Amino acid sequence: MKINVFKSADEVLSGLAEYFVETANQSIKGKGKFSVALSGGSSPKKLYELLASDAFKNRVDWNHVYFFFGDERNVPHTHADSNYLMAKTALFAPLNIQESHVFPVDTALSPEAAAEKYTQEILAFFGSEDLRFDLVLLGLGDNSHTASLFPYTPVLHDKRLR
Repeated sequence: MKINVFKSADEVLSGLAEYFVETANQSIKGKGKFSVALSGGSSPKKLYELLASDAFKNRVDWNHVYFFFGDERNVPHTHADSNYLMAKTALFAPLNIQESHVFPVDTALSPEAAAEKYTQEILAFFGSEDLRFDLVLLGLGDNSHTASLFPYTPVLHDKRLR
């Protein structure tokens, strides 16, 4: 395990963008594609904007990148609180990412139905391959939650597959 310590938020973002590019390029070279689960909320927005900036946008073959979501808010994709809308605005649209390479959660469904449908979409994407994302980005909310998992809540101990 390697732990990186940075002196500023800007250094963290730059280091993470470099790591994203390195990981994407290794995956694309090794297996022809790169699958990434994006974090939601406000913490990753600057990273997505940095990846879409002139400094990084030409360093990855975006035609081989597939985007998934580690979490989503139960709001329409057009809602200001939508993680999909934030990623679309900050990353997908500026990079002209193909819609077929973006796998948003269907928030028009009930949470249970959306989770089931999303599970099926992920399984279909990976097919007979190991179900393993090449990179999973996780943010940390101001109340210490990540991927919509909040501290001290019962769901942290729930082992049922839903």
